[in-house]
Amino acid sequence: MNINHASQLFRYFHVTEARIGILTNGVSYKLFTDLEQTNKMDERPFMEFDLFNFNENDVSEIKKLSKSDFSIDDMLFAAYNLKYMRAFKKYFEEQFNQPSTEFIHFISKQIYDGTLTPKLKEQFSVLVHRSFHQFLNDKITMRLRSAMLDTTNTALVVEVPAIAVAEMAQPAIAAEAVDKEIETTVEETEGFMIVRAILRKTVAVSRVVMRDVQSYCGILLDDNNRKPICRLH
Repeated sequence: MNINHASQLFRYFHVTEARIGILTNGVSYKLFTDLEQTNKMDERPFMEFDLFNFNENDVSEIKKLSKSDFSIDDMLFAAYNLKYMRAFKKYFEEQFNQPSTEFIHFISKQIYDGTLTPKLKEQFSVLVHRSFHQFLNDKITMRLRSAMLDTTNTALVVEVPAIAVAEMAQPAIAAEAVDKEIETTVEETEGFMIVRAILRKTVAVSRVVMRDVQSYCGILLDDNNRKPICRLH
């Protein structure tokens, strides 16, 4: 479903007083208006809505089309903002996946005062890409930690890995050796918090337990081996 399928919609838009046109296949909806030229439908939609892939922001925007809340002025104002926000987000996504030469040059000049030689540009290209991803990962981690604190209303606690019954039966020296070989990493702890944050609306977070072993870090429901949630490697 693309703009080539909208020729009839273009004609309808031109000969009626309608300000909003919708192109749909029953699942995906593309909303158009005339922001670029009056009474001529734009070639790019100001919003897209997919019944199988949407978020809360999409729902709040689509509600503005409901009969009880509809206002053409408010809708056109929202359309203007949505259109350019979509363009900005698309640009950010492109730069996130593969920063352009112009973007790398712009960012580098904000940080580095000297002359950008070809070698420096090549180095900065890698560093900008890594920094972009690390920045986003840090933000996600902070949000997840905040969500966990809001949910439990207490400081996060990482459970001490439980020792299997069979291991408990072994001599104390053997148990100590096993414990020394198990090291719970920062990444495993963060992964555990992420899983808890994902499940917080489904089960009590206290039921989601981490059990670290030598070959992987297990996350269980009710600290039960028969109720595995996932394994972190």
